Amino acid sequence: MDKIKNTNKHYYLAKAYITAGMYEEAVDEFARALKFSYEFANIHYDLAKTYEKINLYGNAAREYKIALDINPHYVDAKEALQDLLAGNKDKELKVKKYIPIKKVLRYSAVGFIGILIFALTVVYYKPPKPTIAYFSIPSIHPSGITISDAELWICDWFSQTLYKHKLDSRLTLVKSQKLTDIHPVSISSNKKILWLCDAFSKKIFQLEKNSLKIIGSFQSPASNPSAIYDSGKFLWTCDSVEDKIYKHKKDKDLSIIYSADISNPNPVGLYIKGKNVFIADADTDKVHRYFLDEKKKKISQISTYEIPAFGSNAIQSRKISGLSMTSDNLFLTSEGTGEVYKVPFKMLKLK
Repeated sequence: MDKIKNTNKHYYLAKAYITAGMYEEAVDEFARALKFSYEFANIHYDLAKTYEKINLYGNAAREYKIALDINPHYVDAKEALQDLLAGNKDKELKVKKYIPIKKVLRYSAVGFIGILIFALTVVYYKPPKPTIAYFSIPSIHPSGITISDAELWICDWFSQTLYKHKLDSRLTLVKSQKLTDIHPVSISSNKKILWLCDAFSKKIFQLEKNSLKIIGSFQSPASNPSAIYDSGKFLWTCDSVEDKIYKHKKDKDLSIIYSADISNPNPVGLYIKGKNVFIADADTDKVHRYFLDEKKKKISQISTYEIPAFGSNAIQSRKISGLSMTSDNLFLTSEGTGEVYKVPFKMLKLK
C-alpha cells in the first residue's frame, strides 16, 4: 500500500510540474516515483517525454526503450522513440548525467558560502590564548609533586602528609596519610613505588604505593637532598648544598653511578625527559633546562624559563616548591599558598 501511495504522490506531482512548465522539477519527481515502482512503463514514458522538453534526447531514448522492454506492445512509446530517432538521426544520442540547473546553483551557492566561511575563519580566527589553571589543595606547605598515569601526588613537609589526587579537571582528592618521622621535601613515583627525600634526616625513603608502607631507607649522598625523580631504570636526586645532581642504581644501597654539577641555587623540583633535565629553582622561581650527556657524564644548561605565575610579575607572593610535567604542561606547587598551578609550555618565557 505504501508503495502505490508513494508512487502516486510523486507521479502526480511530476504531472503538475509539467503543466506548470517546471520540467526539471518534474524529472526529479518522476525519478522518485520510479524508486518505488520501476516496473511501471508509463512512468518511464512520461519521463522520456519530459527529457525531450529539456533537450536530453539520449536520456529520453533510454527511457522509451525501458518502457518498451517492460511492455513491448506500448504503441505510444514505440512511435515516440521512432520519431525521436528520426529527428536526431545525424546526432549521437548519448545519455547524460542529469543535474538540474537549480540544484547546481544551490550547491554552488552552498559551496561558495562554505569557502567564504573557511577563508574568513583562516583570516580572522584567533585560537584562545593558553592560560594558567589554579587548583586549591588541602596542603598549605606543599614541598613536592609527581604525576604517574592518572594520579597526582603531593607531599607536605610541614604537616608530614602525603596527598593522592586524581589527575582530572578538579584534582579531586582521593586520600591523605600522615607520615611518622619523615619530613618529605620532594616526591617521585612510578606505577608501584613512591620515592621521598627528607632533608631533615638526610635520607631517601621508598614507599609501597598502595599501602604507603616504608620498604626502603637510604642515606642521601650529601647533606641536603632537595629534589628526586624516578626515570624508570634509575633514580636521580639533587642536593641544594652541594649543587649537584646524582644518578643512582636502584640497588640495596642506591649506589651512585655518577654526579654532575648544576648551577641552581636551590633545586626543589626535578623532571627528566629524554636528554632534557628540568630543574625548578626556589630562590629564583625559574625553571632551568639542561642537556644530559650520558657518555661524558655531565649536564649543560641550555635555557632558563620564567614562570608567569611566579616571580616579580605574580599577583601574590609565590615560591616554587615542587615540579612535575605532562606532555603539554608544567605542574608546580608553591610554599604557603595551598594551590597547584598548571602552566602550558606555550606560556613559558625564555629569560
